[in-house]
Amino acid sequence: MVDIVCKATSCELYLIELQFGAEFDYFQRMLFGTSKMIAERMEEGEKYLKIPKLHSIHIVYFDLGVGEDCIYHRRTQFLGIKKSDELLLNAIQEKKFQKRTAGGIFPEYWILKIDKSDGNIQEPIDEWLYYLKNNQLPVVYQAKGLAQLNKQHNLDTMDVKEKNDYRKFKK
Repeated sequence: MVDIVCKATSCELYLIELQFGAEFDYFQRMLFGTSKMIAERMEEGEKYLKIPKLHSIHIVYFDLGVGEDCIYHRRTQFLGIKKSDELLLNAIQEKKFQKRTAGGIFPEYWILKIDKSDGNIQEPIDEWLYYLKNNQLPVVYQAKGLAQLNKQHNLDTMDVKEKNDYRKFKK
């Protein structure tokens, strides 16, 4: 279900899934994966305080839904029906959860629609989108993590002799 799970802090997880084949019920799959991740991290009798904040990131290589943007973000907000105010955490909750709003505790979803990326680089995320779409780095890049990715990519594309020579050189 989930391709990569990264633990950012003791109370935040990033779930990253790459999906190449179209699935008409992919949104439900996203919801199921997030719910399952939460449930698997809880044991009977544990305090709900232990539920981590989840960031569910989906890198899709098909046209998911109808929309022209290449990045979509969904977060939860609790808005008052009568007064239109956002529900905030009290001081004790804010200290415990390190969040200001009640919605900040809930999972956030990110969808990166690679097929909608136009290759126009204006900010660091565009460099990542370029790489994910073209399987090569832009000529100039500065986004966090791309230098490490470039080193690994160069190593991965070496043939066996080149890798052995490189390892000998590193020693």
